[in-house]
Amino acid sequence: MTDPIADFLTRIRNAVQAKHRIVEVPASNIKKEITKILYDSGYILNYKFEDDNLQGKIKIALKYHPQTKQPAIKSIERISRPGLRKYVGVEELPRPWTSKLATPGETVWKFVRTRLVTLMLPNA
Repeated sequence: MTDPIADFLTRIRNAVQAKHRIVEVPASNIKKEITKILYDSGYILNYKFEDDNLQGKIKIALKYHPQTKQPAIKSIERISRPGLRKYVGVEELPRPWTSKLATPGETVWKFVRTRLVTLMLPNA
């Protein structure tokens, strides 16, 4: 597979269109972190990491409105992909959250989290 993140997003998109409650995707560290971001942002109901002594799996419970049954994820797409990179200027990047107690790695991670949510969920 040449682009595992695009495959991850496509599986979620297809499951939402088919109105599935749960979607199962092969696990990787980046997919786990994206799943955590989606959960923290309120776009998925729950998630579970399962280790099967191989690659592992991520089970994602998709979120729908209780009365209207509309999905929480209206659209999800990858903006910058291997075949077509998108670059933005410094003025377009969100500012990272910093504190005197944060290590440089924590500051970068918080910056990446805000950027991923901005890039992946443009209709949010």
